[in-house]
Amino acid sequence: MVSPMISRLALLASLILTTPTVAGSLEPFAGTFKGTGTARIRPTEPAEATRCRLTATLSDDGRVLKQSGQCAVPGHKVGIGGTVRFDPKSGVLTGSWRDVATGRNGALSGRFDGAAMRLTMIVDNPAEGEPPSYTMSVTPVGDGYRFVTRAPGVAEPMANLTFGK
Repeated sequence: MVSPMISRLALLASLILTTPTVAGSLEPFAGTFKGTGTARIRPTEPAEATRCRLTATLSDDGRVLKQSGQCAVPGHKVGIGGTVRFDPKSGVLTGSWRDVATGRNGALSGRFDGAAMRLTMIVDNPAEGEPPSYTMSVTPVGDGYRFVTRAPGVAEPMANLTFGK
């Protein structure tokens, strides 16, 4: 059985998979990113220091972003992967994420709001005590981005990380 911490880290890492800095463009996210911040396992538990490293590549004329990488809290590391597709005609972002260690996965959907993204993540087979969906705000900052993830009805963020190249 996979520990709840590893499952939550996989979920956190998957949230990073959709992070463009220019409205309508995934291009700024090709490359290697490092991120730091905090994340919590459950809404009622304390936030823990979190570190991530991601590599992203573009395909399909810049409309598809494929990312892979790893996130860690003290004592736990989780490998992640995912794909995000941007449809410039409709303005819709869609995608999927997966925890490569456990096979957990889910779907991503949303839109650009100026340069920021507003996304919903649906979790397939949520772990005990885990919400079935999250909202995510991804905002450009310098040469990277900041993202904040929230569970429904919870004031404190589930994840709050800043990434840079």
